[in-house]
Amino acid sequence: MGPHATAELCLRRALTLQREARRTSLLRQREALASVCRSTIEATLIGLYSLEADPDDVSLRVARGAVKSASRLSKPWLGEVDDPILGLWESLGLPDSRGMPNLSQIADRVDAVGDPPVGRLLYWEFYVPLCETAVHTTGASLARYRSVGSNALRRRPLGAIPRQGLVRAADGCTALLAGHLAEARGIPSAWFLAYGHRQLKRANRPYPILLLTFTLSSIPWLLSNLRQLPAWARAVVRVLANRRMRPPQDDERAVSTIDDLAAIGLSRPSAEFLYSVWTEAQASLRDRSTLP
Repeated sequence: MGPHATAELCLRRALTLQREARRTSLLRQREALASVCRSTIEATLIGLYSLEADPDDVSLRVARGAVKSASRLSKPWLGEVDDPILGLWESLGLPDSRGMPNLSQIADRVDAVGDPPVGRLLYWEFYVPLCETAVHTTGASLARYRSVGSNALRRRPLGAIPRQGLVRAADGCTALLAGHLAEARGIPSAWFLAYGHRQLKRANRPYPILLLTFTLSSIPWLLSNLRQLPAWARAVVRVLANRRMRPPQDDERAVSTIDDLAAIGLSRPSAEFLYSVWTEAQASLRDRSTLP
């Protein structure tokens, strides 16, 4: 294999995913587009990493990961039989190399040698939000299937995945990888790099768009609950006046609610604060309803 074989394979995969991203965008398959764009970012970061790292080390890491994956795939079929795939790897005398680093470490490595840095931008502003809100089954992605206020189930997830933004992100990733690969081979690459950075600047970040659509969908519920705002305000004042207030740890509902809030990205103190405000507001409403 050549010194840039891994990067070439990543570019071929990125080109295929770029075409698939355009197809899913035209069909308005937003959730599928999120998965395709996430895979494009992953292929791009690994390709950029392989250009800067030792090619032999990268090839061994990728091969070792492929062997382990094939071993896991064959295990249900082979049962307790000795795995022939790992046995072949050991019989060839190949070194016991480590697997690939995780994607955040790859992004840091790409930014350490790249100018301008794009690794952390791709990872934190595109890859992680897409994983947490659309691709993986997390608290945030499951919450998109419940209506605001009524808590009723929805047929379609709440929030619009930015179609054009993700298509531009896929275009930018593919162009950047192509440009860096051409630069490593001594081929003029200025146009590819300029186009890639321009497309990433034009791409809409998925998290702000999802947050905006969630806020807009919450307006009817907020308007219908305006009469409860004074109670909520008094609850906030009481909680701020007593900062040591914490929900009881033996209350299963409190612990479950705080865990759900922490799962969608809130810090533990913020989740406890919001739960305290909510319980105080409910107590105020109950006290007002029992007045003569």
